[in-house]
Amino acid sequence: MVFRSCPANAGDIVPVQIPIFESTSTGFLPLLCALLFLVLPGCGLMDYFTDEDASQETQATKIVVSTFAIESHDGITATSSLLDLERYLIDHSPALELLRTKASKSREAGGTDAWLPGSGVRDSEEVGRRESVRRDKERRLAIDWRPSAILERDLREQSRRSQSTVATAKLREAESRLLRLLREEWSELWFERQVVSATTSSLDALDRIQEVEFDPSSPTEPILIESLRIRWNDRLEGIAQEARKTRSRINSLLGRPAQAALPMSADPGDVRFQHIDQLTERRLHPREIIAHEELALASAQLEDTEAGGWPDIVVGAQTHGDADAPVTSSASHGDSWTFTVGVEFPIGRQGEESRRRAARNRFGSARAVQMLARRSIEDEIAAARAQLLASLQRIDEIEKEVIPTIDEVRAKLPDQPTLVRFEARLRVADGLLEAQLARVRAMADRARARFSLIDLLGLERPEPGGTYSRSTP
Repeated sequence: MVFRSCPANAGDIVPVQIPIFESTSTGFLPLLCALLFLVLPGCGLMDYFTDEDASQETQATKIVVSTFAIESHDGITATSSLLDLERYLIDHSPALELLRTKASKSREAGGTDAWLPGSGVRDSEEVGRRESVRRDKERRLAIDWRPSAILERDLREQSRRSQSTVATAKLREAESRLLRLLREEWSELWFERQVVSATTSSLDALDRIQEVEFDPSSPTEPILIESLRIRWNDRLEGIAQEARKTRSRINSLLGRPAQAALPMSADPGDVRFQHIDQLTERRLHPREIIAHEELALASAQLEDTEAGGWPDIVVGAQTHGDADAPVTSSASHGDSWTFTVGVEFPIGRQGEESRRRAARNRFGSARAVQMLARRSIEDEIAAARAQLLASLQRIDEIEKEVIPTIDEVRAKLPDQPTLVRFEARLRVADGLLEAQLARVRAMADRARARFSLIDLLGLERPEPGGTYSRSTP
């Protein structure tokens, strides 16, 4: 191996000297290139051709600010909104599909009443037909009926209606809970991206301050500016990790890959609900509906055990005849049937008091659960309103007092002595960034409070223009 070089005069551009191999074999150069590509990954030189030597803060910013990480084909694009994600969640959640099926079945259940309410009919021919085996050569037809079965039928109907209402309320509660969780994660992702944007802008401003007023000979200025830069870069790195976790949680909730594409969050997501704090009316929360239905069912069961209007008298009729004889009153086959009627009188009411006591306990427990559910919802509404009020006050304080005060101090910086001007400018930059971050934190908290209120007040309803807002009819 030799190095070829050429003389260069002053001012000439010297070409880069490249080591070359001299060989009489014409096939050696392709072999050398192949060996070179095999050796590069193993010796660590392949990293030279990548961008992995970029600074950690730059990589962190790219991770958070970048719109897409993994392309998906589910219709969610860069122009999608939070409302699009909500619709996708409602349409594709397996848990909601299962609850919809249960609610639909409970509404369709009910069956057909017998020709005599509360009667039971047993036909040996029907049993034999289902089992494909005739147990004997005779056909037996039996009918049992008790007057108290009328009340039992009403109780079963009440139970069916309650089960249908409870199933629908559980579906509504699950939808509201999933929507609330998605919106809260969305507001958190918006906050994290705002932190990245504000911190990156502050780092750029810090570089401009260093270019204009930095004095390398000062014993304190290099330490101050470097400590501030390290703290802001650490914040960028930490918020990048949190943003990855938030994006993973949102995609997991939607049933998508953990790092799949998500649209940029332009706002915390509470614009549709900005008038919710002015509303005082509310609908029953699903938890209250469920507790109310359980109380109604327990009340009906208690009334049934304490009524005592019908005695436990059973009226029955049974007939049997030849296997080939139809159940008719024709003269040709009338002699082949025997008809028996019986009445049963109960000797005692064993267990009646224990059933009545159990029904009273169920009623008392259901009434307590209803009271606790109503009180719990009211307490949560009060807490959400307090959080919303505190967030609005915090935003107003920062925008009208804190940031204007910092701007006034910054405007007076040119009048400060040169020795303290640089340190004062750094303090102003740091204070302004902290105020901006506190403002976006308060806005995210405001969004979470509004999401809680729209869930607890039960005012959200599907409409052509989207979900609930004051502007829609």
